[in-house]
Amino acid sequence: MQRRGLLLHLMAVFVCTVLSLPGGEPQGQFWILRASNETAGPLMEAVEGKNIPPSELASRITALIHGKKIQQLARFDQVLGEEIIRRQNSTGEMRYPDSDEKIDLGVTLEAEVTLAGDSRRADIRFVTEIQEKKSRDVYYLKRVNSAHVLYGDQWELIDFWKDAEETTLCLGRITDYVVAKAAVPDSPTTVLHMELMEVQPEDVAQFRKSTPATREKAVAWLRGRSKLLTATIAKNKPGQRNSHEDGVSSLTGERGGLTLMSEQTTSGDGRKVDITLNAQWQDPEKPEEKEDYQFTVGETLETGQTQLFEPSVTPNSKGPLPVMLVTAQVSLPTTPVREPAAPNGPGSLPDKISSAKYPVAPRFMRIMQDTLEANNRPPLRESLARRGLEFPQGTSVSMSAESCAVYLTHSREGHLKFSELLKELDLLP
Repeated sequence: MQRRGLLLHLMAVFVCTVLSLPGGEPQGQFWILRASNETAGPLMEAVEGKNIPPSELASRITALIHGKKIQQLARFDQVLGEEIIRRQNSTGEMRYPDSDEKIDLGVTLEAEVTLAGDSRRADIRFVTEIQEKKSRDVYYLKRVNSAHVLYGDQWELIDFWKDAEETTLCLGRITDYVVAKAAVPDSPTTVLHMELMEVQPEDVAQFRKSTPATREKAVAWLRGRSKLLTATIAKNKPGQRNSHEDGVSSLTGERGGLTLMSEQTTSGDGRKVDITLNAQWQDPEKPEEKEDYQFTVGETLETGQTQLFEPSVTPNSKGPLPVMLVTAQVSLPTTPVREPAAPNGPGSLPDKISSAKYPVAPRFMRIMQDTLEANNRPPLRESLARRGLEFPQGTSVSMSAESCAVYLTHSREGHLKFSELLKELDLLP
């Protein structure tokens, strides 16, 4: 079977609209749609370019549905309150052989939306899952778990997932009918573009000869000589995780495809992005061979500069290998984020316990915690204690991913020790 069959029934467009109705309760609309790359591409460009009025863009999406350019799988309309939204559009079920257990097929959406007091900004956490039948005991599975900040009145591209044929597109919008002035982003927005491609080893070697000045041409050259397996973005609030799962599973336990988890921290000036990425790829057409390619990445990227990552674990096989291309893009807020000022020298600090704010490099937490395992990270206090900075009663430390700064409450000696650690580990911005 060709790769195009893997996601033919699975790829979807997820559109989220958050409405604040005049004199009423805010309402969320969630559309689950299918789109070809030819349809999704221009739509993403329109959203990112902000060159079409929000209401007109919504009308165009509706027209695409009516014109059968996009297939609507499910639509959920929900008044938003304190409870978490959980809605399901069932399309059937699959039963385990010789068992009463079953898998519900269709679309499931879980969303939690927290509106700002003026209803012009929303924090949204969403989990969407699509399961569809492929054969008697094999089904497609797609799951996205993400979080993002929406600012009105404008559409935002929250997420997308694509292969060579179709695209998953997630759009979000908060519309405010009470306050005319729209909210604007108050912190940098970071987007990781990730492409999984099958590439010949000699082409990887040639790509690595490129320099920052020739990298853009080298990326275009590599794309032309490779096979796209899947591509996605991670667009999260700082310090939050974004996870995707995409592939096929069987009732006997065999599965294939891509699972991915990522985090990113952006420097205050938006020039550097530190990423932590864990991914696993298994050929979905040959899940029984259990050939897993694993990616474990921890690195600071220059904004706009594409990096290539080879698998950290590969099976014993020859021929083309999957590689990951990652590009970080940063949009700075209209009002620049004020860089936190470093404290004066320790001699200027009082003898008693005091607080200070330290700007740090975006890789600070990754280096301090000394692990790329997202579910096995020690607290920051514990990491610092291992490096000789103890925390007696009345002292504390915390990291702000929003401002890429550390807040330390400690004695003069503690501040001196922390300052020395930043220099010793090269963690100054």
